[in-house]
Amino acid sequence: MFNKFFNLDQLLSSSWFLKTVSLLVALLLWIYVTGDRNAELTRTLTCPVQFLGLATQISLKTNVEDVEVQLSGERSIITGLDAQKVACEINLSGLEPGKYRLAVRTTVPRDLKLVNVTPSHLDIELVRIIERIFPVSIEVKGGLPSGLFLDRVDIDPQNVIVKGEEHVIKAIQKIRVEPTLEQLKAGGRIELPLLVQTEGEVYGNYSINPEIAGLRAVLAQGLPKREVPVKVDLVGEPLPDYTVAQILVEPANVKIEGPQKQIDDIGSLSTQMIDISAISKDQQFVVPLILPQNGGVKFAENNSVRVMVKLKPYTVTKMISRVPVSVQGTSVYPSWSVNPSYVDITLEGTPSSLRILESHDVLQAYVNVTNIVSKKLTVPVLINLNVPDLVIKKVDPSNVSVQAELD
Repeated sequence: MFNKFFNLDQLLSSSWFLKTVSLLVALLLWIYVTGDRNAELTRTLTCPVQFLGLATQISLKTNVEDVEVQLSGERSIITGLDAQKVACEINLSGLEPGKYRLAVRTTVPRDLKLVNVTPSHLDIELVRIIERIFPVSIEVKGGLPSGLFLDRVDIDPQNVIVKGEEHVIKAIQKIRVEPTLEQLKAGGRIELPLLVQTEGEVYGNYSINPEIAGLRAVLAQGLPKREVPVKVDLVGEPLPDYTVAQILVEPANVKIEGPQKQIDDIGSLSTQMIDISAISKDQQFVVPLILPQNGGVKFAENNSVRVMVKLKPYTVTKMISRVPVSVQGTSVYPSWSVNPSYVDITLEGTPSSLRILESHDVLQAYVNVTNIVSKKLTVPVLINLNVPDLVIKKVDPSNVSVQAELD
């Protein structure tokens, strides 16, 4: 019995037994590690969505910018996967402004499988971006006391560019600055933020360039003054051969004064009616201006303007059809035939010069056969026109065939 235990102890402590056990343990570990490395795992990554093909004048609005991407693959590949190797894209090429629900296109490395994308579709809105130039207006906060007005107003810039979503820009009524009475009394340059006044409550993005305006103005006593453009009122028409080419007004703007609200309501001042009936040359008129009957408004300076009406000849184009082509000149042959024997002639001139054609025989088409020996040839059509103000624009056809008649 003792010998048996002794032999077992020798067996367990022998070097070849220990080597065998170590080999078996290493083999089991290799099998475990190899099998675990090749096992398929699932992993979820958060990936940003890339929007492709967005037009330059279009803005994108969406509440979701990232999606959850679930992938499966071998442990050795998926554990070291970088989220940048997964592409999540939405193609916007060719889409007009509006609301869309679009699928997210996901691209993953070739050794991995795409299990799920959450959300698989995104709700987006494409909004057109536009620009408009607005003048900067001035409104004193709380209004000006009676008897005071702003004189020598200098605002920089006078116009600003507003850029933003189309529905926002269209709803903007004015861009203004609001100095206080105390700021104006202090004098000097005042830096003021630009305020946007819209029609109703509007939500959306926009930007103003610049955002600050500089104002210099003098508080003066008396009635407010304002420059308004002059509008010329014409009646009648010049002679039929003429049309109005240009109207010059001097001065082009006149200054009025009165209560602020009344002068702000006046967009322009009209002249008294100028009759240009039957004129045939440039004319100059001195005419008074008409003030609207809104009370309290008067001229601060000029109450009349000089108006120059410049004319230019009025021309029209007319085609005379089937004008017969005659034969002129002498040759060795007794007579000639013309083919085609009619042409169409397009003329340009004043209406009165064209009317001469209706009552006088002043237009002739002909060919000249003087000294022609050939029996048949093509010759140009010649036009005899006895009206100085008419110009021949086209003869169709411009050449005809002539053939000698021997019989």
